Amino acid sequence: PEDLAARTGMSLAATLAGSAFANCGPGLVHSLAISVAGDATASYGAAAAVFLPHALQGLIPDRITRIAKIGELLNNEPLGLPPDEAADWTIQRITDLRAELGLPVQLDQIGIAEPDFDTVARQAASIRQLTGLASERSHTCQLDLLHMSQRSI
Repeated sequence: PEDLAARTGMSLAATLAGSAFANCGPGLVHSLAISVAGDATASYGAAAAVFLPHALQGLIPDRITRIAKIGELLNNEPLGLPPDEAADWTIQRITDLRAELGLPVQLDQIGIAEPDFDTVARQAASIRQLTGLASERSHTCQLDLLHMSQRSI
């Protein structure tokens, strides 16, 4: 609370994130985390931590270069790996960070069970629909990510 520069930086980051959401809406991870946090004992951040590695894994190979770039940012320097290995490294690093921080790794740790999947997926799809991003596949994509998140990476 005493660090004005840190508070200013966090305020700017929150403002930029809000602006990004206003312009392009939430993605799969964010819409699911919002939906789960509304119904479970978990926070938004804990829910997002469960979904993120699975979502990134599901984006390979379509977004492999972007996922590799995230790895470079996490590492603070180029990884020196081919894109597929860099993407795998990135997902593993996010998984390791999640463990280091003591965040949940599976849905059952945040109070979500398979009978809840359809409701959670529909809520998440409706969040995306509010922003004009929903498609016929939204509900299916949400369900796929929920199923993948039953296990830990």
